[in-house]
Amino acid sequence: MESRSFYNLMFWIYTLNLTLALLNAFPAYPLDGGQFLEALLTKVIKDQALRSKVMIAVSIILWSLIGLTLYYTLITGLYRLI
Repeated sequence: MESRSFYNLMFWIYTLNLTLALLNAFPAYPLDGGQFLEALLTKVIKDQALRSKVMIAVSIILWSLIGLTLYYTLITGLYRLI
């Protein structure tokens, strides 16, 4: 196996692992970051119904931003730069 191929493989494995870790820390449901944000909001917002509405709103906004980013990347062809 050529040395460069091995390093390219290690780079992509590293990149995939880092991307998955960052995505999992994203503060939106159903990810772990969303659970952490809810735990923080529990200390600030005592009303369960209001806290639930805030979490749903934050999750919808953040997932919408991710969706718009993916849409823009596909429409403009930015994915070709990778």
